[in-house]
Amino acid sequence: LIAVRGVLNSWEIVEIKCKASGENLVTAPYSNRQVVYYESEVYRIEEEIDSNGNRSTKDEKIHDDKYRGNIQVIDDSIDETIVIDINNSGVDIPVTYEKFEPRGFSASLGGLNISLGNFNESDVRGYKIKESTIDAGQSLYIVGEAYNDGDKIHIGRPRDGKKHFIVTTKSEEDMLKSLRTASVFQMIAGIGLIAVGIIMFLAK
Repeated sequence: LIAVRGVLNSWEIVEIKCKASGENLVTAPYSNRQVVYYESEVYRIEEEIDSNGNRSTKDEKIHDDKYRGNIQVIDDSIDETIVIDINNSGVDIPVTYEKFEPRGFSASLGGLNISLGNFNESDVRGYKIKESTIDAGQSLYIVGEAYNDGDKIHIGRPRDGKKHFIVTTKSEEDMLKSLRTASVFQMIAGIGLIAVGIIMFLAK
């Protein structure tokens, strides 16, 4: 690690298996849990009746939000905290909170406290809230471009737009099973078998 500090032009595609740090926690907006990262969505649930009197429902997303800062992870192989530059890219994480609210519930959307459904919405059944989060200590699999910034190592979206940036709570094995396109398979083949990974980057 010391060898790479101060070398600002060291860039390399790496993969790491790590855990989310418990530092710099943020509050998820609906569950109010202390987490490392969150994404949230609010859907309006509407009821429709067709010409034959058949009833159905549809979901319409009316709001989404996500934590827009960086996250920190701990790589045990080098005993060092690494900064992951999310850069509004989003991550592949599961839904950890889901709730249905009837018309008229109050919520905070984009930092503003408002009441939903207090107007003429006879066809609105309610609102569905979803949150996806990364908890402190959560295991993560990350593929991206590593570089040195001051005394911290960062991993972010590769400068080459053809290469992929992956931040997921899935294991490497599960990621490989879920890949659907040849281009992503090629990306994993190109960097996924680098046994030394980030250790070689640090040794430069």
